[in-house]
Amino acid sequence: MFDLPGCCPCPFAWIGQNITQFGINSGSIPGQSEHHQGEQMKQRDLQLMKAIGLTYWQIRKPGIFPEQEQPVIDLPESCKLLFVCDEELDEHDRWLFGRILGSMKLKPEQALCLPAEAVEQVREHQLKWCWVAGCEAAHPADCQLLTSASLKSMHTNPGAKKALWQQICSYDA
Repeated sequence: MFDLPGCCPCPFAWIGQNITQFGINSGSIPGQSEHHQGEQMKQRDLQLMKAIGLTYWQIRKPGIFPEQEQPVIDLPESCKLLFVCDEELDEHDRWLFGRILGSMKLKPEQALCLPAEAVEQVREHQLKWCWVAGCEAAHPADCQLLTSASLKSMHTNPGAKKALWQQICSYDA
């Protein structure tokens, strides 16, 4: 393997792959126009590269290549909650997440998950909520911000669940 200056192995094999619509793993960037998708490597191409053992590289320091444009993420209109976390959710985490969504009168189809580093790429959105769990991240403008411990730690920490619930209720007041 060789090292490219200013690059690192992409932990998400392109940021769009890590966008998860709860209940449906879309594999493509929601709301991404054909124009933007043409500029980025297609998901299918990335899967083929991975299957034949090729490594995809992501620029670690984009300032080195100022002409390189960062991908833009336009969320679909149906997305009302953006869940920001850097951990992979297991079955228990997804169950808890679904319960919390239900208490907010939201359905799993109305939520998307992004890693913290991708939030800055969100442009177009109709979000009501942005929930940052267990990490530090910027959040899109014009939505209500929730911060909490990670879902994994909430299973054993009732105080963390209570603090999240109090934040949710404070917006309803």
